[in-house]
Amino acid sequence: MLARCIHQESERRDGPFVVVDYRGVPDAWLTSSLGSLYLEDVHALSPEAQARMVDVFTQRPPGEAHMRVMAGASHDLPDLVRAGDLSADLFGLLSALHLVIG
Repeated sequence: MLARCIHQESERRDGPFVVVDYRGVPDAWLTSSLGSLYLEDVHALSPEAQARMVDVFTQRPPGEAHMRVMAGASHDLPDLVRAGDLSADLFGLLSALHLVIG
């Protein structure tokens, strides 16, 4: 998996690498300790969880631990944003680097 390779070759390789399939995961879990985080099927997040992730990414106090976030999806994310199934704010935060594989 590309995300795991990125983590293993980074300066954060000694920190946790977390893979999350959001189907069935409580929304409150999302704001727990984060290091390198891979959001598998990011479009499966509930609208409430998407809003929480935006808050987590944008409202961290200065000096608090940084995190790397990578996301994957089996669907075209811009199409999901247009359909209202993915938050435009979350997509904007996750789209710093866009790789299409396959």
